[in-house]
Amino acid sequence: MKKITLWTAGLLFVFSSAYSQKELWGYRMTSIGMPGSNDGQIIKTPLAGTDTEPETVYSFDPTGLTGRYPRGKLFQASNGKLYGVTSYETTVPAPGVPSGVLFEYDLTTDRYKLLYSGLVNAMHAVIEPLPGVLYGVTNGGSSVFKYVIDSEQFSIVATLPPFIYNGSNQYPKLIAGMMKASDGNLYGVTSMAPSTQNIPYPGGIYRLNLATGQLVKVYVFGVGGSDIMYPMYESGLVEGAAGKLYGTALGGAHIGPQGVAPLGSGTLYEFTIAGATMAKKFDFDYAVNGANPSPLAKSADNKLYGTLGGNNNSALANADGLVFEYDLATGSLSMPHIFSYVADDLVRSPYGAVLKGSDNAIYGNSPQGTFKLDLTNNTVIRKMIASNTSELKDLIEICRKPSYRFFDTASFIVCQNNPFVFDVHNTNAASYVWRKGSTVLPLQTTGILNIASLTLADSGIYTCTMTNACGTTVTMPLQLTVDGCLGLDEAIGLKNAIKLYPNPAANVLNLKLPEAADFAIQHISITNMLGQLVYSGAYNSPAIEISFLKTGLYQLLLTTDKGDWNGKFVKE
Repeated sequence: MKKITLWTAGLLFVFSSAYSQKELWGYRMTSIGMPGSNDGQIIKTPLAGTDTEPETVYSFDPTGLTGRYPRGKLFQASNGKLYGVTSYETTVPAPGVPSGVLFEYDLTTDRYKLLYSGLVNAMHAVIEPLPGVLYGVTNGGSSVFKYVIDSEQFSIVATLPPFIYNGSNQYPKLIAGMMKASDGNLYGVTSMAPSTQNIPYPGGIYRLNLATGQLVKVYVFGVGGSDIMYPMYESGLVEGAAGKLYGTALGGAHIGPQGVAPLGSGTLYEFTIAGATMAKKFDFDYAVNGANPSPLAKSADNKLYGTLGGNNNSALANADGLVFEYDLATGSLSMPHIFSYVADDLVRSPYGAVLKGSDNAIYGNSPQGTFKLDLTNNTVIRKMIASNTSELKDLIEICRKPSYRFFDTASFIVCQNNPFVFDVHNTNAASYVWRKGSTVLPLQTTGILNIASLTLADSGIYTCTMTNACGTTVTMPLQLTVDGCLGLDEAIGLKNAIKLYPNPAANVLNLKLPEAADFAIQHISITNMLGQLVYSGAYNSPAIEISFLKTGLYQLLLTTDKGDWNGKFVKE
């Protein structure tokens, strides 16, 4: 690269003592028939915030090429990144569009990455039962897949076998994501399973041996006259104590009238791995406390939480729904909050799994939005308000380490005696330490590296170490080269105003050039990260066709009459 003069405008930096570190993350879906129907978004909101409109951090691709229609909920792996799946489910994607993908979202640099685009009707959240290895469900719930993060290897490890009932094949499906138990195996709940009574429709519990990949049935609901019959969709298992798995299902002793609880009001059950035995721990009653229990969530204080959705029938108990708590230590179930539509900020009919936050509050979703139940004073507010055209999905809590914007340009050549300002775009760090090599720069104490007048000695590699209550992040290296720049025309400095957009790009990469630029672009070339030339030609237009390139990272070089300019871009 030839020598250039870098003119950098001063930036205003507002430093606040209120850091958004603990956050709630989830999906928001748009109702069918509205613009962007069900493309889906990743959203977040501060755990301690008061703003009822969440921040959209990523909108899924309306073309579906990098994923559309998120399913299940987000999962944070041991590397700190988020993982999830998308699926067209019952709709048919356009030709060439994947029906489902596995994706990664980097919380440090706020970047979405497509990992695998061969999923088919992926339904539920992924888990990480082994370090760096993700497991999930594909093929509509019939298969379990494995993805190794470092090697980017994908494989189907097991498929549920069909069984014959009345002369035809029946195909059981996993109705929730799998979980890892203390015995080292994965367990999941299915929509149906073969039984000795030859009744296919009660569900089953299956075990996947991680070492052998063997997937076997270990229990069928309803056997032996049990009235625990129909596991509910997305109602997976949680391990309350070693070898004790808990879940919710329909059935139970309290059968209601048609339209209220025709399959039973529901039960909370305990499955003991040793001996494969089932025990009912609580029998819900539509006429006393309600029906249709949600999936369970286990809290750090060894309790299980869930909701009953209510029935909007004022003649029955708890018509607007409630939150229940099961104490694993005492084996008792209580109902810490019964919803009242008017008194509870217009919240009723909770759905999906709840979350007990680190602030000891219960968070969950309803058609009116995400609610927060303060257990200390038994009050409810709407944490996020849903519109008439959107639906919120299950939440996770993240203690977010400092983040920064990925450096699209990480190398600069700057003329001496000029200022240099570089903003890492951080909003959630409590402290900043800049280093040049291993030397701490004591005067640089914000997220902006600000050098008023460069000298040749300022050349080097710079990093910023950012810290908050959730951890420490070190930015990617920033290379600064200071040059004398003797005898160069000032107009060359304008070349630093050249931008590439959009980045990443799928088909066309655009050049944004400075107004009245006093230089002429003579040639353009593109190389891959191996240094191989993949395109070379005359410059004709600021819109550069890149559809012929393979997915990956590339470097673009512009040859001008006053020197060269290069930048990096990602081809989707």
